[in-house]
Amino acid sequence: MIFPRYKALSLRQRLTGMLCLFAIALLGVIGSYQFSQAQKSAKAELFATSEGTIASLMPMFERILILHEVEASVDLSRTLERMPMVVSMRLRLPDGRLAYSYLKEGAQAQPLSSALTESAKLTDDVYLVNRVLLMGGDPLGGIALEMSPMRFHEHVKAALASYAALAFGLLMLFGIGTLWMDRALAAPILRTTRFVETFFTDAQGQGRRLEVKPCAKELQQLQVGINGLLDQMAQRDVMMNDSLRQAQVSEQENQDRSQFV
Repeated sequence: MIFPRYKALSLRQRLTGMLCLFAIALLGVIGSYQFSQAQKSAKAELFATSEGTIASLMPMFERILILHEVEASVDLSRTLERMPMVVSMRLRLPDGRLAYSYLKEGAQAQPLSSALTESAKLTDDVYLVNRVLLMGGDPLGGIALEMSPMRFHEHVKAALASYAALAFGLLMLFGIGTLWMDRALAAPILRTTRFVETFFTDAQGQGRRLEVKPCAKELQQLQVGINGLLDQMAQRDVMMNDSLRQAQVSEQENQDRSQFV
């Protein structure tokens, strides 16, 4: 096996692994939520911008579709040139014929459907909006507006940047938490186990006691309990040694009496 079994891991490894897994899961949840919210916000802004653009240019649309004014087409083109997000705009008559077309230099317009439709589509390169223009409930014509998704990508990039900063902060926090957990829990437990091993394996270490340092309350109670147990064992050793000496003295006295008799 590449990784050791969980039962074979030390307490320090288990705590570190648990914190790492929790950090990864938390970062995944936060990242997916932030990314989805950024996408929703960016799409809402694109929709609002496209609808606002269509509403502001509606008087020119009516002049082109109803009055067929050439000047209105020129004015509309000049207005669209001052809108950096607009890639192309095409006006169609109710029968589908093209009444006006604007295309930014170097851009390529998306193909139009045969009938007037209501739709909105976002791709990596363009945001395409199709709307049916109405007047008095009757179709006045249709509009196909293509806009640059630059704002959308800016929203996503900003969300990724903020997520990266948040992830870095959380990783630093979890790193500090790991060090604290190691010092507060793992280190005292390891120190206690090493002391117990030394006490039973080294004859010179049997006279020492475990130093109780500030740590978790339960661990302090454990350390105090171990010292108390060692004190009791030492007292029993003393009592056993005293009893053994008394027994040896009594046996020697008995031997001396028997020799005298």
